Amino acid sequence: MAQTKATGNQIKAQVNWLQNICEVFDGAQIIFYYAGHGVPDESTKDAFLLPVDGNGSNTSTGYKLSSLYSRLSENPTKSTIVLLDACFS
Repeated sequence: MAQTKATGNQIKAQVNWLQNICEVFDGAQIIFYYAGHGVPDESTKDAFLLPVDGNGSNTSTGYKLSSLYSRLSENPTKSTIVLLDACFS
């Protein structure tokens, strides 16, 4: 399911939706595509996706990239591809 100009809650909902689909369809193949802003946490060096309702100076409003990878890797998929176009500088 495609989402454009997604808010933080919409990104979380779509990741949950993907997990539900993978539980139902054994051997699913996922392609997760994100093109947008990213932001680093200067103190921890963690990377975050920055949704349209996020604040670039407050990483708690973003979606932690390592959390995304962790959630996607939990799925019993045949393959998972992440295409990411975001700057984290």
